[in-house]
Amino acid sequence: TISNSQIGVLMHGPTFMANPLACSVAIASIELLLETSWENRVSNIEKVFSQELKEAKSLSLVKDVRNIGAIGIIELKDENYAQEIQDYCVKNGVWIRPFGKLIYSIVAYTIEEGDLRKITQVMIDAIKNIEK
Repeated sequence: TISNSQIGVLMHGPTFMANPLACSVAIASIELLLETSWENRVSNIEKVFSQELKEAKSLSLVKDVRNIGAIGIIELKDENYAQEIQDYCVKNGVWIRPFGKLIYSIVAYTIEEGDLRKITQVMIDAIKNIEK
């Protein structure tokens, strides 16, 4: 066994306790980020989110649409549909984060534009599916 404790798991500590492996990965990730034109990528992601989510504003269940950087948000008028929307998205290969009346996606800076457009379209399709 890897642990002698009654819990039976390796107790490595949470991420905020300076786990050496997590710190090494974080440093490598930051170095990789700084070697790229990440600002341009984030700006492009923000532009695509803005263009693509605009369609959701006209849907009856939607109160507002907003985005900043690599975060795209659709605010619903009623939070009762958030779980149904998430289920639809997952079924169609897209993971979104429902939070109350908000459904949103936070994407990696390395996302391809086609994948980003799929995310936004599935989010919109999920709402349209409920409105039928």
